[in-house]
Amino acid sequence: MAKKEVIRKKAKPQQDPVVKQKLIWTVGHVMTLTCGLIFTGACLYNVLFFYRHWGWSRLLPFSNHGLVLHHGIGYWVAKTGVPVAYRLALVGVLLSHGVTTWQNWARLNPTYYDLLSKDNFQNLLIATLWLFSRSSFYKLVPFIITSYLHLTKKQNASDEETTKQNSMLLHLIAYSELVVLFSLMWDTLLFRGASGFALVFYTAIYWLKLNFSPYVQTTVLRILSKLKRVVPASQRERWDSVQDFLLRKLREQQVTQEEARKRL
Repeated sequence: MAKKEVIRKKAKPQQDPVVKQKLIWTVGHVMTLTCGLIFTGACLYNVLFFYRHWGWSRLLPFSNHGLVLHHGIGYWVAKTGVPVAYRLALVGVLLSHGVTTWQNWARLNPTYYDLLSKDNFQNLLIATLWLFSRSSFYKLVPFIITSYLHLTKKQNASDEETTKQNSMLLHLIAYSELVVLFSLMWDTLLFRGASGFALVFYTAIYWLKLNFSPYVQTTVLRILSKLKRVVPASQRERWDSVQDFLLRKLREQQVTQEEARKRL
């Protein structure tokens, strides 16, 4: 009898999902860093070299000014490429922070409180908000610094070591987030687009950061302590109550982190 040859297909090697997630995480941070720097550089170039086109009309309500209009390839590149870079930077935030959030909570059943108290989820909400609001380079600054910190972090370095080494950059993130808050207030006063709605949502998210983000709490406490000298005596009690609130929240975060380390 003739022997039948059985042809078997080779099983495809299964790819580790963690490797895919790591790749998406890295690509997201690279997109945020590179595209964010491109958009920021274009905005700074516009400010430095086209200042003569700026006028008091930019401060008026309903004014619509973008990159300076002129003819040529550079104009079309700026008109299309720069806005795309802004959107891609935010898409990178969604990718990188989305992967981190998935890895932290995929096997758990988190509550809304658990999600809203974490920086990653807060940044996801902010990036989503910026996708549907007025583009500005200062909105990307916190994300650019965060991506830089993640991409340059050493593999064996602990979170405490990274925080100590990059404390200045963490404070810079907190200061830039305050700049975003005040700029939204200014845009709201000038009735620019949907800045009022963006201000409401961003204020709510920033309130979460004041409650759960140690670097934000520490930076705001620094600012309050420096401004305390100029606060009238009649308002000192309220000023101290705000500082006490932030100190209490900061201590609660430290206790929570210590308890989490003991469980590991």
